[in-house]
Amino acid sequence: MANFPVRVFGMPLYICNLRSGDTLTYSLPIVVGDVQPSAADTVILVHNKQSDAAATSWPVIDGKFKLIVDLLPGENELELRCGSDVTVLTLHLIPSRITKFVRPIYICCRDDPGEFQGPDDEDRSPSSALRRIALAARLVIFIRINANTLYLSYANMLYLSYASTDLCLYRFF
Repeated sequence: MANFPVRVFGMPLYICNLRSGDTLTYSLPIVVGDVQPSAADTVILVHNKQSDAAATSWPVIDGKFKLIVDLLPGENELELRCGSDVTVLTLHLIPSRITKFVRPIYICCRDDPGEFQGPDDEDRSPSSALRRIALAARLVIFIRINANTLYLSYANMLYLSYASTDLCLYRFF
């Protein structure tokens, strides 16, 4: 694929696999690119301006980077910051039209508070469990979509969709 420069202030970041304005049907795209001129090993901070989530840090190695971004439905303005240089990449997420989906369920026993096993300094609450399960389900979709891009033909491929809006905690009383 050719390199597509996006809007840049200062040092150019070249995105190799997406263009600003692209429309996607999956919420965890991988962004691959180069930092020009080739910078020493550093990091890129990525922030989705439409999200309340904190920026995530991704390494730049030998002037190249790969990162995963979390998109929200609609327009997503992603700010990629390398040092004092900023690149803005706009991606649009539209709902998938796939009718088959996977719905993960977190089940708690009646006499259990719903906490899972883990380090004492980690959040082990049911809401943390739901966030982790939802991310794992989305990563399964991400892996499946990226595996499909390795094929030249998409005929007879199976696709999954994740019922993200209906994920809920089930408790027995």
